[in-house]
Amino acid sequence: MAPQMDEDNEAMSGRGALLPGHRFPAAAVLEAVLRRRGLWDERIEAELLSGYRYWELERRVCCAMARHDLAAAWRQRRQHDQGTQEQSHQQQQQQQQPQQAEEERKRQGAPCKPGTLKDPGKQATCSPAPALATAAPVPLDPGFTWPDALAAHEAKSFDYRLLHLLLHRLAGTEYDEALLAFMAADERLVDIGDDLTDYEDDVIANSFNVYRALLHLHGPDTAALLLAERISALEAERARLLTRLPQRQRELVVARQEAAVEGQGSDKWVFPRPVLAEGAFRERERTHELEQRHRLGSGPV
Repeated sequence: MAPQMDEDNEAMSGRGALLPGHRFPAAAVLEAVLRRRGLWDERIEAELLSGYRYWELERRVCCAMARHDLAAAWRQRRQHDQGTQEQSHQQQQQQQQPQQAEEERKRQGAPCKPGTLKDPGKQATCSPAPALATAAPVPLDPGFTWPDALAAHEAKSFDYRLLHLLLHRLAGTEYDEALLAFMAADERLVDIGDDLTDYEDDVIANSFNVYRALLHLHGPDTAALLLAERISALEAERARLLTRLPQRQRELVVARQEAAVEGQGSDKWVFPRPVLAEGAFRERERTHELEQRHRLGSGPV
């Protein structure tokens, strides 16, 4: 049920349906089944609530990204940055001119210009040029914040965490907190890898993607760097949590990770080329898909 609700929510996000507070009818059925089978507890309830929050965040963030003209916002940011650089250069020149003039007057033994004496009773000294304030950078302002995107990213793999909890309940064992914590960090890294691989598909479908969200928040010059920092932090956390596992579990995890990176380049993080004009890209890809279907349908069998 949870995977189907997740797909339904992605479809809602793709249509731009915000629907704050929406609950899927299947959620009540899932809760009833879990209660009837004696599997319901506070941890499972909390994980399902995390899923509901993720679905609402996904709809809200994706609706904002669909409305946000990333290409225009990025052009505005670049123009602002160029203007700021020119202003900074002019400020430096303005600050250097009085200093250069003072040095020249000292060499020639000339007094300072009238009105520049700090204290007429003392030896004449020239006041330094006042520092000019530098304009603050203009944010892209896509209609959501990094805490919104981060909360969605951290909650995205709730369905896996729910399955881990249910496996413990079905096996009749206590929750293995060390293993659950390690898996949560590992799953977030897997989610980032999927987001990088599926980036263009997520643009077309208007689905949540943490790399896409960072592009809307900060533009292409900064998004990859910020996501790389997030990856490094999660990798460090995963390595730390791995040391807390029993030796046999560590061996199994390491063996699984080594098997997962056997393919050439599979252990590398590859950042796809940013799509700035998302609307045009989405329309072009959908048109291409329709043309492909038409050719396949009208061609020889």
